[in-house]
Amino acid sequence: MKKFIFLLVIICGYLVIGCKKDKDSSSKINEIAGYWDRRTLNTTTQNYFVEQFQFNTNGSYSHIYSIHDKATFLLLGYSGISSGRFKIENQTILLYDGESYNKNSTDEYVPQSSLTKVQSVDVTAQYSVDNKKGTLSLTYNCPPNADCVGTTNFNRSMAVDKYK
Repeated sequence: MKKFIFLLVIICGYLVIGCKKDKDSSSKINEIAGYWDRRTLNTTTQNYFVEQFQFNTNGSYSHIYSIHDKATFLLLGYSGISSGRFKIENQTILLYDGESYNKNSTDEYVPQSSLTKVQSVDVTAQYSVDNKKGTLSLTYNCPPNADCVGTTNFNRSMAVDKYK
């Protein structure tokens, strides 16, 4: 009887730890779930470059690089699209199992159908969300001898595809 009770305590302790870890991970996923974008005006072409993430509560994501008209914000085309899975541990986000498509021309943008499949790589970044849950900051882990941009800030937004 004593062995059974001891075993039961170990099993219950394990389940409590497992549930807490699942809850923490789920809470972090819910914190970043939704659309995030950053917009940059190209002063030469007078078009907006939009980089957008969509994080879903099921652990999937999409990452879109698109170009929009400055005056109307209508979608003109794409320079890249990727999608895959993500997971969060502590303040690190891992994008993995991805599928990526990029333009292979010198054009600023192309139709989505003209994007070419490229080899996808796993990406790791440190992340944080501000107290108001309106800004997502990503600092990508930079490999040796690479030219990295530092921290990139994304604002919570609606899907930019609504402008098609």
